[in-house]
Amino acid sequence: MTGFTLIELLVVMLITTLLASMTAPALAAFKARVTLASNMHQLQSAVLLARHLAVIEQMVMMVCPAPKEQRRERDYCSGDYSYGVAVWRQHEEGWEFVRIWRWSNRSVMNRHGNRVVSESVMFHPSGMSSRNMTWSMCADGANRSLVLNRIGRPSLRDGWGQC
Repeated sequence: MTGFTLIELLVVMLITTLLASMTAPALAAFKARVTLASNMHQLQSAVLLARHLAVIEQMVMMVCPAPKEQRRERDYCSGDYSYGVAVWRQHEEGWEFVRIWRWSNRSVMNRHGNRVVSESVMFHPSGMSSRNMTWSMCADGANRSLVLNRIGRPSLRDGWGQC
């Protein structure tokens, strides 16, 4: 007869269980870092979109915190960046919604990690931003920041801020 004995199957199951229990924490940390990178890339996409549209369309564009829940189109720029980021276009009649990126409740802090970021950034038709800005996020002890200079160029940096 060919096959496996009950003892052999139990040993294989025990080894498999031990390996799975050792890798589970590493997978959770990996997922947290991947989510952090994804959120930072979404924020960078919003900043780049606003800057490019400002130059192409010769209009003022705004990057601001997305509201927790969008109840109507006029709900723009509320609170902080915990729930996402929105891009708006300025017209003579007011502001027009362009795009929103959402993420789960995640703290977005300044570089020193002592204040939640809630300020908006305007991009002028020249591509210049209205201010310097740092958005910093942490996950599993790792920090990733998006740094924006007055020229309007964003750059992603690892370990730039404090968790």
